Amino acid sequence: MYNSKIAYFVSTSANISGKPTPNNLKEISKEILEGVDYVVNLPLQNKGAKPSSIIKIGGDSTVKIIRK
Repeated sequence: MYNSKIAYFVSTSANISGKPTPNNLKEISKEILEGVDYVVNLPLQNKGAKPSSIIKIGGDSTVKIIRK
């Protein structure tokens, strides 16, 4: 979701770029777990789901796909 009236839109990811997407809490890297204030350990609802896309939209309206 993007709203032109909002200057920034921030999202998190539970994996480091280029590394496999974790399927549960035990698979999340120690580096990420140590860098957050709180972790919610909920059961995985859709195990076969693909990771979300990450798209950067610049101030000049340029679009860069970070992750498909």
